[in-house]
Formats: sequence, C-alpha cells, structure tokens
Amino acid sequence: MNSMSIRVQPRLRAVLGLSLIRSVQAGLGSISAAIAARETKRQLAGLDRHTLADIGMPLNGPRSLASRPVWDTAGHGW
Repeated sequence: MNSMSIRVQPRLRAVLGLSLIRSVQAGLGSISAAIAARETKRQLAGLDRHTLADIGMPLNGPRSLASRPVWDTAGHGW
C-alpha cells in the first residue's frame, strides 16, 4: 500500500458497498420503468380513434406522449 492510499474500515466498506448496491437497484428500476413506458406508448399509438375515445384519450394523445422524453412519465399532459 502506498502513502497515497486511503484505508477504509471494514464497516465503512460494507456501508459503501450497500450504498452502491442500492444505487444500482435504483438505476435498474429506472431502466425498467422507461422500458415499460416505451411499451405503453407503442401500444397506445396502435389504438384506433374509437378505442382512444373509450379510454378518454384525445386523438393526439399518443402523439403527444411519444414526443415526451423517456424520463417524463408523470401525469397525463396530453
């Protein structure tokens, strides 16, 4: 070990490892949500106007959703 290395106590190392695991899990959750949102947008785009009316979505709803960034999944801003 050289003089520039920082010694990390085992307990701190465990906490840092747990923090990393939680960060990775959160990132994977975000990726999973983005994939689900993309699939929902794809399915909505395939619906006809009668079905869109049945679910209360305006005709431009799927186009409006498709134009949103992948991370913008809040609300129904159509």
